[in-house]
Amino acid sequence: MKFTTYLSLLATAASQQDTTGLIQLLRMDTNESKELIRDVVNPSRSALLGFKGTCEAPWDEIAITHLQVITKVAAREHVNAYKEQAKMISEMLRWFQSQTSWFLEVLYRVLDDLRELAARADEEIIEKGDPSKQADSLEDAARVIGNCFSACMTDRLNQPDVSRKKGVYYIAGLAVKCYFRINKTNLAKNIIRAIDANADTLPAFETYPRSHQVTWRYYLALLDFLQEEYDKAERGFVFVFYNCPKRAKRNKELALTYLIPIRLLKGILPSRRLLNRFPKLQELYKPFTSAIRKGDIEAFDTRLALAELRLVEAGVYLTVERAREVCLSRLFRKIWIALSSPEPVSRIPISSFRTALKISGLDISQEEVECLLANMIYKSYIRGYLSHGHGLLILSKVAPFPSLLIRTDPEPFEKMTKH
Repeated sequence: MKFTTYLSLLATAASQQDTTGLIQLLRMDTNESKELIRDVVNPSRSALLGFKGTCEAPWDEIAITHLQVITKVAAREHVNAYKEQAKMISEMLRWFQSQTSWFLEVLYRVLDDLRELAARADEEIIEKGDPSKQADSLEDAARVIGNCFSACMTDRLNQPDVSRKKGVYYIAGLAVKCYFRINKTNLAKNIIRAIDANADTLPAFETYPRSHQVTWRYYLALLDFLQEEYDKAERGFVFVFYNCPKRAKRNKELALTYLIPIRLLKGILPSRRLLNRFPKLQELYKPFTSAIRKGDIEAFDTRLALAELRLVEAGVYLTVERAREVCLSRLFRKIWIALSSPEPVSRIPISSFRTALKISGLDISQEEVECLLANMIYKSYIRGYLSHGHGLLILSKVAPFPSLLIRTDPEPFEKMTKH
């Protein structure tokens, strides 16, 4: 394809608001891109300056810059390709601020490519190990995406049905995705605050495409999870699980990766049918659920040690480790049941708990057992108090183990198996 032909096609697609045509012409990996590289003898910016002004601005500059992008990508110069893509989007953004929502699909595509190029650029710098260069392309990409987010959020002229605000959640999700990649999730607060502050001026969340809703709620839930706001995170991950298309198995698996540990903390075990649908999660979590069900603290600790690397990589190690308390409380409840024959007992020697823990592979002192029991009482796993002088646990006569009804296939998880 000759560059003059490309210019004409690009300008025509823009004037006719042909989003499909523009996406095809601005992507990095199409046949049109390959033809363009092959047919342009000298793709350098200086050689193409003569084409400036041959079509309506900014499409002349966008065409020249896009050619730089695909040329650099073909040469595997990803750092330079990223810089050219960022430059192209900056040109595009000035023009976009006078447009309506028709252009959003095109913007999504070039921003997706920007993020991909930024990741490649950072990998390239890290591989070369040049101390004079920083792998900060993804951070810069988040800034560029943030500018596009502002251009959508600040649309006050267009009617709701054609407002650029329709792109708010998709672009916000892209920005937050970059923040997670560079481990600067605290920067996501600026995006969240902007959305919250302008909630009254945005279209109803339910009116956005389902994919936008799911991505945004996923990242909000993930942020809540990291801040240990588990109730909010749970609601978010449940929303993601239910609203992902059935074919999006990987996305459902991501939601369950965090949802399962949250519910383990509540003594809610995933159903066997649910785990059967996700073999990777079954391999990871089934040993924990079996240990909790049995109150087998030794099995829980063994599995925690074996799965430590995978749990850390998934970002759920600390949450799963906290579920150990549920396993402990299950064991303590079994001791109470064993001693409550024929009548329920309300006084249990602390030494009985120590003996049970020793049998389970945890040989600790009487004082450490008391600390465990005190922690169980503080966290409402046990209702009662300790009598240190008499070496006894004094239990409430009403529901002494309120959090120890280990629920398998509870309502939300049962729904999941039928989804």
